[in-house]
Amino acid sequence: MMNKTTMPRGLRNNNPLNIRRGRSRWMGSKEMVQDVQFCEFEEMKWGFRAAYRLLWTYWKIYGKRTLGDIIMRWCPPTDASNDTGAYIVSVCKRVSERMGITYYASTPLLSPRPKDCSELRREEVHRLWVSIVVAMAEVENGRKACLLSEGLEQAAEEGYKLAFQNKPMTDPPPHPSQGRGVDSKRPLYLDWV
Repeated sequence: MMNKTTMPRGLRNNNPLNIRRGRSRWMGSKEMVQDVQFCEFEEMKWGFRAAYRLLWTYWKIYGKRTLGDIIMRWCPPTDASNDTGAYIVSVCKRVSERMGITYYASTPLLSPRPKDCSELRREEVHRLWVSIVVAMAEVENGRKACLLSEGLEQAAEEGYKLAFQNKPMTDPPPHPSQGRGVDSKRPLYLDWV
């Protein structure tokens, strides 16, 4: 077990994919936060839940249907501190190891939402998306830290269930070009996050 002060920021914040703070308030967010840049969650499962919801939004709304496309949006090369190519290679390698088949940046992905796929594919889709978020958490926080962090895999499983199975899931809000833009005067506190 790691000491809280020596843990990487994402694990310390129960935010394994380092989701930046924004106008939305995520389910499971801490009331009192210390980190001014990144979200903090009560438990790791809530951080994973938020990650699944964001990745599903990338898939559904923004049409990011491959691992490479999703990571390009998650970790854009326009941010000088990102090595997007290395991130993609690392996640593809780790997902391939976990799934037992090779995944490339261009491999098409099925929706992470169970109701979007056939009953026969649900377990495979579940395993794939848990593998993706765990691999991304390892890139974000370091593989060694994730291996030392107790319960990370279990939290990823619980987050998946919270994101897609525990309540009827509504579609995410429309893309900003569909009426509710970033310039809107209404705050963006959404019931779906």
